[in-house]
Amino acid sequence: MSPGPSPKIAAIVLAAGHSSRMAPRNKLLESVGGEPMIRRVAAVAIAGGASLVVVVTGHEAATVAAALQGLEVTIVANPDYADGLSTSLRAGLSALPSGVDGALILLGDMPDIEVAVLRALMTDFAGAGAVCVPVRH
Repeated sequence: MSPGPSPKIAAIVLAAGHSSRMAPRNKLLESVGGEPMIRRVAAVAIAGGASLVVVVTGHEAATVAAALQGLEVTIVANPDYADGLSTSLRAGLSALPSGVDGALILLGDMPDIEVAVLRALMTDFAGAGAVCVPVRH
């Protein structure tokens, strides 16, 4: 990436799945640290500095959206969510406005994701202008 202004990086939070392993409960609505898991993930994306946070919903879309009430997020409904995660990824990417340079892809069931990790990924992207993947050890 050429020197200049910081790239505009959005966050796409994938939150459309059936949560089949926890059925009949939706794991995204389970309380983690006193708030629904999906809200916690979206809040970290916002705090991490994403220029826009898009949450892709599908299964129990209205309930998931209600858990995000009051947060500055864009909700995108994926009517094809039952066809797999790739359809949600496409829906999220399609919702991004022009001028977005990159996207953080987050799963709605990552309650332990840290602001520092997102910021590090965005910093690395700004320096490399390429795909960045976090690893542990």
